[in-house]
Amino acid sequence: MTTGSCSDAGYTKEVGTKSVTLPNLGDISLGLWSNISEEVEKGQQVSIYRSELFVCLEGDCPAEICDKIMSAIHFSEGKCSDQGYTKEIGAKTIDVPVIGDFAVEIYRKALDASASVSLYRTELFACIEGEAPALVAGEIKKFLHMSEGKCADEGYTKEIGAKTIDVPVVGDFAVEIYRKALEAPTKGQQVSIYRSELFVCLEGDCPAEICDKIMSAIHFSEGKCSDQGYTK
Repeated sequence: MTTGSCSDAGYTKEVGTKSVTLPNLGDISLGLWSNISEEVEKGQQVSIYRSELFVCLEGDCPAEICDKIMSAIHFSEGKCSDQGYTKEIGAKTIDVPVIGDFAVEIYRKALDASASVSLYRTELFACIEGEAPALVAGEIKKFLHMSEGKCADEGYTKEIGAKTIDVPVVGDFAVEIYRKALEAPTKGQQVSIYRSELFVCLEGDCPAEICDKIMSAIHFSEGKCSDQGYTK
């Protein structure tokens, strides 16, 4: 740093603050100032992008500092749509040295059915399913231990959520989570199960069709707490 103020160098618009840790001195607070006019901020934005393996990042930057941003994070002038990435799938920020956080949207190419492969994996009570680009479906299958097909083929038809899984080299892989649709059980189809602990007993009823799996997963036994003397 140099003795003086940012305004002496033409930076007159305060845009934020940040904390810097110095050895032996601890944290100090710095003001961040810009030399970009309101007109440039509002009217002279430039779209820049960077294509990666299966996604493209895009953001807008003030024309006056776009060259610095592009050089720092290896972006080029233009839009992701120019490269065929038209499906927005998320957003994030990238830390640009000196300048700070730079917001970008994340795009992927729109895949038709023939260019993607449905993959799934069954778990204890659920099934995860996702559409993978045919080009990398083999890598995703191998790393995530998935098979070609759909959860519905195994009877998992009720969607209950979604998540992303990080696949090395490939990146984030989006999946939906399904469970089997359970028929409304009658009283005769319910099984009472319990687990006694130090001074208490836990009890619940489960559908007979999946009670074995539930008992195995949470270490319960068939029966009632009252059979063990827990009556209150």
